[in-house]
Amino acid sequence: LEMRERMQTLGEQWRESGVERPLKVRMGIHTGYCTVGNFGSEDSMDYTIIGGAANTASRLESAATPGQILVSYETYAHVKNDVLCREHGTLEVKGMAYPLTTYEVVATFETMAQKRRRIVETHPNLAIDLDIDAMDGRDRARARDILSGALDTLEDADGADRRSTEETGKRNLKA
Repeated sequence: LEMRERMQTLGEQWRESGVERPLKVRMGIHTGYCTVGNFGSEDSMDYTIIGGAANTASRLESAATPGQILVSYETYAHVKNDVLCREHGTLEVKGMAYPLTTYEVVATFETMAQKRRRIVETHPNLAIDLDIDAMDGRDRARARDILSGALDTLEDADGADRRSTEETGKRNLKA
């Protein structure tokens, strides 16, 4: 994320200096096992990384647009509590039996703390965690439907409680 921010700053400086097409970086990150080291012969050594995880990261990088960071589900699972990611879609990767779910990295929760719109409330018999900034329009509509249904249920319960209290009061007056 810091590298992306730095590249944006440099891009602005380069444009101001007259560079018409500044360098843009796209990134792909995958979590998995790989082999790192010197490979080749004595005459032609190359320090590199090989393996399925490295290939998957390369495919993610190729699918990203300039300035974008794409991560796999395996990486997302490790960073989801610290980094805001939005599901980006799926990617067909040669050699993989299933499509790869991709996520776009937005920002760290720490850097967004002051500007985030998030509602977190925990009480006995109630827990709400609405991460409004992570929701798209469809998610927000679904949240409204769920919350509206919950409010209707609470109002129905309040009405039933009032009727029960009134009936109990009438019985007590007759006694």
